[in-house]
Amino acid sequence: MVISIKKNMTKEKFNDLLQKLKRKKKFKAERHRGKVKWDEDALKYQRNSRNEW
Repeated sequence: MVISIKKNMTKEKFNDLLQKLKRKKKFKAERHRGKVKWDEDALKYQRNSRNEW
């Protein structure tokens, strides 16, 4: 969404426009931390997967 800001716009009008914008939900990665169980070290897995090419 685009908001046009004009020189003569009051601070209250500008704040009202900002409040009307929908805020995006942030992705909370800390909820998922530690959920995947790996059988090997992450660095070894990464090196092996890159060497498969």
